[in-house]
Amino acid sequence: MRRPVHFPKAASALAVSLALSLSAGAVAGEKTWTGAVSTSWGVADNWDPVGVPAATDDLIIAGGTVALGGTRTVEGSVLWSGGRIQQGTLEIVNGAAFRITGEADKALDRVVLNNTGLLEWGGAGSLSAEMNSSSAVVAINNLAGGELVLLSDAGLERTGSYASTSSAKVNVVNAGMMRKSGGTGTSSMGVRIDFTNEGILDVGRGILEIQGPFGSGPESVIRTGVAGAEPGTGYGKLLLAGSASLDGRFEPYAVAGLLPDTVQEVVSLEGASLGGSFNQVGLVPMGHGYIGQPVLVGNRVTTLVTYGVKLHLLTPVDGRFAVQIAGEPNTDYVLEASEGLVNWNEVTTLNSPTGLSDWVDDLIADHPQRFYRVLEAAD
Repeated sequence: MRRPVHFPKAASALAVSLALSLSAGAVAGEKTWTGAVSTSWGVADNWDPVGVPAATDDLIIAGGTVALGGTRTVEGSVLWSGGRIQQGTLEIVNGAAFRITGEADKALDRVVLNNTGLLEWGGAGSLSAEMNSSSAVVAINNLAGGELVLLSDAGLERTGSYASTSSAKVNVVNAGMMRKSGGTGTSSMGVRIDFTNEGILDVGRGILEIQGPFGSGPESVIRTGVAGAEPGTGYGKLLLAGSASLDGRFEPYAVAGLLPDTVQEVVSLEGASLGGSFNQVGLVPMGHGYIGQPVLVGNRVTTLVTYGVKLHLLTPVDGRFAVQIAGEPNTDYVLEASEGLVNWNEVTTLNSPTGLSDWVDDLIADHPQRFYRVLEAAD
């Protein structure tokens, strides 16, 4: 007959103590890279305090060479202010943060960086993609849901003995939100760096220069901020110095500080060889009462910025007058008509979630001449 086995109270206390110890060990901590014995991420003695980092830990890398040796997942944060990261993949998941900062130079060597969290790129130090073999690949992928923020004028360039070799690749892909919000100078993605925009590329201030090939998808958006007449300090500008294929939408927007009742013409995008076109046509509500009219002519997009509600003539529909009204989103506008600029009569009220409303005058044949005006509806 089998008899039940009973543990002594001391053993039970030990088990409880062990369980508490294991539970406490799962709490995220902070570790600093020392590289005391090697370059391997997976060696415990290379970190202070000693131990291979958990995915949830907050990590500080201030210098030296860190060899990933495979795929490393970041669920906490990484602060990288100097040194080299090489040989592997970094997965920055939703809720995690990878911050590039500091005055020291930094290098990526055969690294794929996949971001669905926050990737902040600042500091004055340069960031290089080292091409030390003909098959070297460095990739920065800001995936859907990820945010890549340029906080300074720092850029990315190819270096190494195979920097000019076409088989060695540097790719930057934005399928999330990428924005330049810091620095009024130029952030440059160097020559032979392929850049693909499938998400939102937002140059709020400063100049973002892409020297290599540039491509954009049909659902992509390029946004540029306008706060004044000077490039960099007054408005954001995208400079495409290599071959470029345009698609998607172009959306200028007003930045705090833009003076009302003024007309400004700014070059929001300029390229050496622009192909394709944007699938958005016409006026763009920029917010704060401003209307932007981007025009792609030759190798530049010029945005005419004006203040107030605007009318944009459309192609007549079966001989009938057609117009597009551009105002603020979700705002009522009253369209009035007159035959002699007196005795204005209300024709219709327009409201659109985008601020853009198309209207066709079905009664134009009943009037020898007709004038139109648009007023914001009274509260």
